[in-house]
Amino acid sequence: MKANEASDIVLASELEDLLRELIVCYEQLYSLTKLTMGAMRDADTGKLSTCVGQQNQLVQRVAEAEKRRIRVVGSLAERYGSPARTQTTVTWLAERLGGEAGQRLRVLSRALKTLLERVHSANASTHAAADMLARHMEGIVRRIAGELRHAGLYGRQGAVAGGAVRSALNIRH
Repeated sequence: MKANEASDIVLASELEDLLRELIVCYEQLYSLTKLTMGAMRDADTGKLSTCVGQQNQLVQRVAEAEKRRIRVVGSLAERYGSPARTQTTVTWLAERLGGEAGQRLRVLSRALKTLLERVHSANASTHAAADMLARHMEGIVRRIAGELRHAGLYGRQGAVAGGAVRSALNIRH
């Protein structure tokens, strides 16, 4: 086995591990998206905060894995002469690698793409629900502010309206 072939096998194995790690992260993100929707539906701010914190941690893991993936893909792309360099697709690399390693990369790549589509769709739904909830809350706040304004409690600026001081003493007697 040539040194380049051995190095390619090591890089392909590292890429497989990275794709598996990304799949695990995105599966967890998908699950958290469902929990986030439930927390919004239940108006459970504690649960929502926990979900957002966990999502942030997972996004950081994804970012780190993506940095490593870009490095590995770039190395393999350079060896196989890809004009796209770090933008080279895993499928393109899998075709060049061939064999079992190439097949595993194709399977992992397809699984990750499918999962990414599910996560993006779920995130779009969550975003739409959060947007709708924010507009609903804004409407409630406006209505309450309007009622308080009509009651003479608050002025146009949203602050307590100043009125005549009724507790003043007349000391000029």
